[in-house]
Amino acid sequence: ADPSEDAAHDLRVTIRRFHQAMETFAAAIPKRAREEAWRKARELLKAAGALRDVDIARELLRDSKRPEKDAMLELLHRERFFREIDLRAAAAKWRDRRSVPKLLQRLQA
Repeated sequence: ADPSEDAAHDLRVTIRRFHQAMETFAAAIPKRAREEAWRKARELLKAAGALRDVDIARELLRDSKRPEKDAMLELLHRERFFREIDLRAAAAKWRDRRSVPKLLQRLQA
């Protein structure tokens, strides 16, 4: 697998673990902060999921013997490019210097 394919998968696993940790420690984290954190994480999860779907389709198609395999792989290559842009945009929201400290502050309240 391409390292970036592994990264998309790892991001999804990390987000799911983050959500589980938020649920586990729900009594210690204000509900509003949990909901805001999960809303933002869900955006990342959705974008990473769309990218991962393309990666899985490409992986399955690589072993195919269908005559249109190369054309389909090219289409999926382009689709992956756009899904990666979507994921980068979702990730940029997390890198926003105002929202991350504010979120951390709410989680510590």
